Amino acid sequence: MEVQIFGVKNNPDVRKAIRFFKERRANVHFMDFKQRPPSRG
Repeated sequence: MEVQIFGVKNNPDVRKAIRFFKERRANVHFMDFKQRPPSRG
């Protein structure tokens, strides 16, 4: 299973989500909005 998480790395809820999925051995793909903000669509 692969999970995509979008957010800011220092957000406590994002950190909890990353830890939750890693504990369950899911592949986590994290997109940091500070490094690469979403495009205006």
